[in-house]
Amino acid sequence: MSPPELATLIDDLGDTGSAVEATGCLLPHLEAFVREVELHPIQVSAHLRSADSYRALLLRSALDSPHATPSASAWRLLSKGASWACGDARHGTWWVGRASGETGETTEESAWDDGQSRADRTSRGVTHVLAFPLRVGRSEPSGHVAVELSDPAFAGRLPVSTEQIGDLRRAVSCAAAHLSLLPSGGDKDEVDEPDELLPVVGELLRSQLPLLRTFAGLPDTILITGPTGSGKSRLARWIHAHSARVEKSFELVDMNAVPRELQLAELFGWKQGAFTSAVRDQVGAIERVGGGTLFLDEIDKLGLEAQAGLLTLLDDGSYRRLGDRGPAQRASCRFIAGTSSDLRELVERGTFREDLYYRLSVLPVRLRGLDERRDEIGGWSRYLLGQLGEAPALASDAETLLAGRSWPGNLRQLDNVLRRAAAFATSEGCEGRVRLQDVRRALDLDVVQPTPELPEAARRFAGAFVEAIEEERLAWDDLEALKGVVVEAAIGRTDDLGEAMTLLGRGKLVADRNHQKAARRERGRWSEVLRKLGVEEG
Repeated sequence: MSPPELATLIDDLGDTGSAVEATGCLLPHLEAFVREVELHPIQVSAHLRSADSYRALLLRSALDSPHATPSASAWRLLSKGASWACGDARHGTWWVGRASGETGETTEESAWDDGQSRADRTSRGVTHVLAFPLRVGRSEPSGHVAVELSDPAFAGRLPVSTEQIGDLRRAVSCAAAHLSLLPSGGDKDEVDEPDELLPVVGELLRSQLPLLRTFAGLPDTILITGPTGSGKSRLARWIHAHSARVEKSFELVDMNAVPRELQLAELFGWKQGAFTSAVRDQVGAIERVGGGTLFLDEIDKLGLEAQAGLLTLLDDGSYRRLGDRGPAQRASCRFIAGTSSDLRELVERGTFREDLYYRLSVLPVRLRGLDERRDEIGGWSRYLLGQLGEAPALASDAETLLAGRSWPGNLRQLDNVLRRAAAFATSEGCEGRVRLQDVRRALDLDVVQPTPELPEAARRFAGAFVEAIEEERLAWDDLEALKGVVVEAAIGRTDDLGEAMTLLGRGKLVADRNHQKAARRERGRWSEVLRKLGVEEG
């Protein structure tokens, strides 16, 4: 099929009503065109997306078990202005077209960061991926189209001529105006009704569900971003329930609740004697969940050592319990990660590995906060009250008041307010109904007073610390000593070392009787800083 004929067919996309219909027209003809130039496509896909989430993902695959066509590296290159990109899956490098598509450059520094290991790509027969931006006029790209190829004879070189790349690029451009403006999700004839896991679904979330249902059917890693308390764990459970793994386990690990020195142990498990308190063998979360789904919430709290361990696992699919010198085990679970932080910003700061970010962000999803899903507030209010033992009703004027408020703490904050309001109602003999005055009293107690003292003190400390570095009395690594000051402050608050360490979230150390050693280490660092500064302890 020649490019003009293909363009004529794609022009008919304007009459389609959904992304599925439009791409159902585009993808098979792209596939046919690639076959005509004697290449072997195994999967063609359209990715409608923004920087941190997808609007739609549509696949046409010859595989029995489709994967998300590698997109993270391609999207990174195309969103920065490339007119096309061709990735060599075996070597992990990219050729990039910068202008008309008639010239390309090999971009060795662009690693294949798509959450799929080389072994996985090899087992699926992938040798190259051709990717083209979906761009309307001079606007920023709103997605891209990718053609996944299996052509071993072209290893280490472009599988098509620059002229053929130009033909394909023009064909995709014909579709861009239609695909880029299509509504989110997929087939609008399939309506997702509320269920036990997502009992309240507003318009914004409803528009995402067809896409999430597509994601659920794929084996690739999902990254859910969104503010604290917005329902990321609920959404992860919903994805698991709509996947082929529904009969297997789902496990949530909150990385914020695991001390950094125990994060690898929590994930991988350990052998007896691996560390001081390892008195017996212990399986980790990956082994416990088996072939199910492991949701790693607050993934941004992973320390750099645990990040390296997780990256290795995602790269080759194998791991060992800590202290185990035997053969590596294979992980069979599906990973979903969650965070309320901007991981790209953490990458720029150097506190989160860039390669791990791309391994996790294969299928990124952005879950908006409750203030952006205001049509759900009334439904969530009634549902959350219904979870209480007495299941009190909510007065209509009370519901109106809740719907008009801002909820920076999202569903978690709303739940706390409603529990408090129900307690007020019960204390006054109104067990079956939460009234307007009950909600008002609960909201009055929900006001968080600002604490400018801490930010101001931090700024003063930072200024003094930088000045000490300039005078060569301290170095950057001495910043770790601040933990010793915090330990001393906590001891002053509690008058007990064990209680102080528990207050600071180090309860695991207390339980293992390792807290005294840890406290001595932190306080010793601070003593060393005081010595450098010529200050006597007191």
